[in-house]
Amino acid sequence: MPKLIVLLLGMLALNAFSQDLKPLDYSPVFKKNHISKRVCKEVRQNASKADTLTVGIAYFDQEGRVSEYHEFFAGGRLYAIYTYSYDAQNRMSSAQVRHTFYQMEPVEMKVELNASGKVSALTLAQPIRNFWTKQTFTYNEKNVMTRSEQWFDRDGVPTSLNRKDYAPHTSPMDNSLTHLYDQRGLEIVHQFYNATGNVERSWLYWYE
Repeated sequence: MPKLIVLLLGMLALNAFSQDLKPLDYSPVFKKNHISKRVCKEVRQNASKADTLTVGIAYFDQEGRVSEYHEFFAGGRLYAIYTYSYDAQNRMSSAQVRHTFYQMEPVEMKVELNASGKVSALTLAQPIRNFWTKQTFTYNEKNVMTRSEQWFDRDGVPTSLNRKDYAPHTSPMDNSLTHLYDQRGLEIVHQFYNATGNVERSWLYWYE
């Protein structure tokens, strides 16, 4: 049995969350390996069996940039579709979302870039119920993205959620207890831990 399959089956035995822009961290690797699609599935250990569901499907252009991202509910129903466009300088120039709570009608997002040309914020042109209105992105010294979200509660007051950080293990072959990469530098496993230090769930990635 191939080593990769053995490894993944081992992960499923453990007590087993893409954000749409996260793949931008890996665009050079995706381009090099001619990746056009990435499927992310979440595995949770429930009683004596592992529950598996699709979290998201990302599609990439020839430059390895995410062009479209499909996000799903826990039950496998489509939650939202994000689309992104880029200019000649390889910077994101436009973005929109089609959301199930807005009848899948397209809503434009204002794109803000930092001095390095990376996305620093996305703001909805109009609100969607039970959905974020603004996302902000920062980058550490290793160029790893951190995302924060701002929502509106029922009274229309903006509320900031907890920051959603990504661990700084993004270099090819920098395998750790949290992230695991294959020989091409593509992430294949991302584990999440609970307060007691045990694996709560795992994200497994497949590529085309």
